Amino acid sequence: MTQKKLYVIILSFFTIIIGVVCFSLGNYFDTNSLATEKLKTQISALEENTSSLTDTKNDLESQINDLNSELSTKTTVNNYFMEAKKKNDKLKNDITELNQKSSELDSQIEELQNQNSSLQTTEKTGKTYTLKKDQSYTCPSEIPAGRYIATGTGTLVIYSSSGKARVSEDLAVAYNNSYSFTLSEKEKIKATDDIKLTEIKSN
Repeated sequence: MTQKKLYVIILSFFTIIIGVVCFSLGNYFDTNSLATEKLKTQISALEENTSSLTDTKNDLESQINDLNSELSTKTTVNNYFMEAKKKNDKLKNDITELNQKSSELDSQIEELQNQNSSLQTTEKTGKTYTLKKDQSYTCPSEIPAGRYIATGTGTLVIYSSSGKARVSEDLAVAYNNSYSFTLSEKEKIKATDDIKLTEIKSN
């Protein structure tokens, strides 16, 4: 084999090798470029998903803040309600106590009224006397000694045997415009207006 043929063979061999290498590199770069584009597409999709998730997260946080604010308001209202309920319960207890005291007072009043009625039934009225305005009456020459009920609107004055006024009762402001008293001998009685005396006799 001549040197020229050998050179041609070697050159052909290297040409084939270079062709194979270039082909392989071309395929590699094409494949790598496609993978890069695919990755870019995936990254873009992930970025969009991330943005969407961020918006959703912000919306949820806003809802949570609204719920917390509403809960705080409800808690405040509930506290006011509980405080008002306590005051209402206390007022109810106070009213119950007052009703009990009122009932007790009513019972006492009823008992006193019964006692008064009982006393009234044991007393009988006797003679009546009329005291004229500004006139003085002596016991027993004009009015007998005893117990009397004075009724009217004037002032009743009773003088003791020593001449001192021991009673001065304004019937205008007295209960039922009446006054019960005992008249003893040697005492005098006088009125600033016409007053009726009714004798009281016990059974």
